Amino acid sequence: MTSNPPTSSATSDYVQLSRWHMFLAYATGTFGFGFSTLVSFMVPLRALELGAEPHVIGFIIGAGGLIPIFLSIPAGEWADRFGARRVFIVGTALSALATLGYALTDNYWLMLVIEFLVGFPRTMPWVASQAYISNVGTPEQRTTIVGRFSSATHVVQLFGPLMAGGIATVVGYKNAFWFVLLVAVIYTVMGFLLPEVHNSRLGGRTKTSGAGGFGAAAKLIRLPIEQTALVMTFTRIWILVSWQSFYPLLLARQGIEPFIIGTVLSAQGLVSTLTALTAGPIAKRLGQVGGTGVALFAGTLGLLVSPYVMVFPLIYLPVPFTGFANGVTLPLLITLVSQGAPPDLKGVALGLRTSANRVAVTIAPVVMGTLVTSTSIAAGFIAATGTGWGLIAIAAAIYWKGRHADREV
Repeated sequence: MTSNPPTSSATSDYVQLSRWHMFLAYATGTFGFGFSTLVSFMVPLRALELGAEPHVIGFIIGAGGLIPIFLSIPAGEWADRFGARRVFIVGTALSALATLGYALTDNYWLMLVIEFLVGFPRTMPWVASQAYISNVGTPEQRTTIVGRFSSATHVVQLFGPLMAGGIATVVGYKNAFWFVLLVAVIYTVMGFLLPEVHNSRLGGRTKTSGAGGFGAAAKLIRLPIEQTALVMTFTRIWILVSWQSFYPLLLARQGIEPFIIGTVLSAQGLVSTLTALTAGPIAKRLGQVGGTGVALFAGTLGLLVSPYVMVFPLIYLPVPFTGFANGVTLPLLITLVSQGAPPDLKGVALGLRTSANRVAVTIAPVVMGTLVTSTSIAAGFIAATGTGWGLIAIAAAIYWKGRHADREV
C-alpha cells in the first residue's frame, strides 16, 4: 500500500490510512504513556534528590492533573472541531517548551509550579491521538486497531525509563530532563507528518454544542455505559499512578540505582506492550467491561505485593500484574468510551475520559504520599489496593444496573 491521502467509504464510518500513516498514527499514541511515564519517573526522584518529603512529592505529582481535570473536555472538543492532528501538534510543542523548566530549576517548590503548568499541554496530545485513531477503521475493527495503538503507546514506556534512568545515572536527574524535552520535540515533528482525518459520517470537522464541550459531556455522563467506563478509567489510573510514582520511590530509598529502577518500569512497559495485543480476543470472550474488570483486579494484586518485595530480583514481581492491567485496559476503555458516544462527540467523550484520568492523577499521589508519610509504606499500598477493589465493585454495580434498565425498556 502506497503513502496516499486517507480515504473513506461513503456508506460507513470508515477511514483507511496508508501503512506509513498508520505507523505514524500508532506512533503518536506513544506520547501519552511515553512522555507521562518519563515525567512521572523523573519528577519524584528529582524532587527526592532536592530534599522533598513523600507527602510533598505527592502534591508535586498531583499538581499536574489539576488543570487537565477541567480542560481535557475542551481539548476533545477542539479535536472534534479543528482536527485531532492540529491539537496534537500544539500540545506536543507546548510540552517541549514547558519541560525546559524541569531542566533549569533546583527548587522542588518550583517543580510543583512547573508540574501544574505542564499538565494541560501534555494532556492535549493524548486526547488528540485517541480521537485520531478512533476515526480509523470500521466499528468491527476498532478494538483490534485500538489494541495495536495501545500496544504502541507502551513502546516508549518500555525504553523511555530505561534510557532516562541510564542517562540520569551518568549526568544526574536535572540534566536528564533535556532528554525528555528532546522526546517532546520528536513527537511535534511526527504530528506534522500525519494527514488530518475526520469521521466520514460527518463529512469534515464537526460543530459541537459549544461551551467548551461541557454541555455535550453532561449528556454523555448520563449514559450508564459512559458512567461505567469513567469509573473504570479512574480506577485504572489510580492503580497505575500509585504504583508508578511510589514504587520507584520505595526502590530508591532502598539504595537501588536509577538504571535498575528504570528497568522495572521498562519491564512493565514490555508486559503492557505484549498484553495490549490480546485486548481483542479478551473482549470477544469476556466483553469490554468484563475484560477491563479482570485486568484492573490483576493490577490491584500488583499494588498489594509491592511493599513486600524490596529485594532484587523480587522487585520485578509486581510487574506482570500492573503491566497486564496497564496493557489490556487502555484499548478496551478507549473503544468502550468512543463507541458509546455519538459519532460527532467522540473527541468530547475521550476528553471526558481523560478528565477522569486527571482526577485520579491528582488524588492518588496526594493520598499515597500522605499515607506513606503518616503511617507506613505497606499501609499506603494496602489502602490503595482496597480503594481499587471498591472502585471495581462500584463500576460493576453501575454496569449491571444499566443493563437491567435496558431490559426493562
